[in-house]
Amino acid sequence: MDTNEKSYLYLTAVVVVFLALLGLWVVSNKNGIEDTKIVEKSSSKSTITVSTDGETVTSEIDSSSENTDLNTELKNKAELSYIKTSLVSVTKDSSLKGEATISRTDLGLDHEVKAWLPDPQEGYSYEGWLVKDAAKGEFFSTGVMSKNDEGVYVLEYSSEDPSLGYNTVVITLESVVDETPEEHVLESQM
Repeated sequence: MDTNEKSYLYLTAVVVVFLALLGLWVVSNKNGIEDTKIVEKSSSKSTITVSTDGETVTSEIDSSSENTDLNTELKNKAELSYIKTSLVSVTKDSSLKGEATISRTDLGLDHEVKAWLPDPQEGYSYEGWLVKDAAKGEFFSTGVMSKNDEGVYVLEYSSEDPSLGYNTVVITLESVVDETPEEHVLESQM
């Protein structure tokens, strides 16, 4: 092999590696957005559909202004905020842990919790809460947690109200499921 052939093979190998790394970078930086389409555009409104993690959100955007940046409007419409946090034990057992997410959009609020907790004693259950100001009674239940097939306690809550300001997640151990939180087990300020 002469020097030109070696240089050509070396350059080809470098290009292939670069393209592979570029492809991996693009895939890893999609941030969960799988597909974005302008479905319908009239003179003043656009309907945009965003698919994320298998769920589809459709939003209508006013595009009548000459300076409307559809990408900025799409981002603002699709997700006002997304927060993920670790829940920490507030009991003597520091091994208790969990994680929670809150996603607020113009369509409302989605909240999920996963917690690695021991089974409660008979007649007790774990309940989730979103708290704004406990001293003022500004909190509400997001429901009773259930145990999934992997042995993890989970909770999913959705609402059309984005519940702005409710950024503290609390998991309690309840003897009675009602509107009064009992023993705090896990907490996190988001």
